[in-house]
Amino acid sequence: MSAPAAPNEDLPTELPGVVVRRLTAVDAVRYRSVVRANAEHLGRDGDWQDEIAASIGDVEHRFGDAPDADRTFGIFEVGVLLGQVTLVHGAPPKWGLGYWLTDAATGRGVMTVSIRAVLTHARVTLGATEVLARVSHGNEASIAVLERLGFAPIARLTSSTRWRRVLS
Repeated sequence: MSAPAAPNEDLPTELPGVVVRRLTAVDAVRYRSVVRANAEHLGRDGDWQDEIAASIGDVEHRFGDAPDADRTFGIFEVGVLLGQVTLVHGAPPKWGLGYWLTDAATGRGVMTVSIRAVLTHARVTLGATEVLARVSHGNEASIAVLERLGFAPIARLTSSTRWRRVLS
């Protein structure tokens, strides 16, 4: 798996037909539509209320290309947007990780292979050395994804657990 040369170049995954690609302002309308169509699913195990309520302008701004911006990647299967993986710009070379998947796409390994592709990109292209994630208590599917990817729990918080993976 190689790093993309441009923000919109596909990063392949191990699943045929599934790629991740950095989202840009052009993707804002489609992204917001998929988020809102999955509002009930996204609200079940995590706090995605801000994402659900975001305006198109908010999404366009977030998908901008500022040097200190988060890097949000869409997960696509044969051109259909299934979710996203975000590298949260914190204190590089340490990054945060956020992700969600549509209800219909869960249970097939899509998120695991998508995050794996983004982590490779983060290490190779951004020089990332460590990634942190936070998962709401009870979100067993997200916990399983992080465990498959070699993350380890490092702190139990009031409503979530913080996870960490060192990239090598």
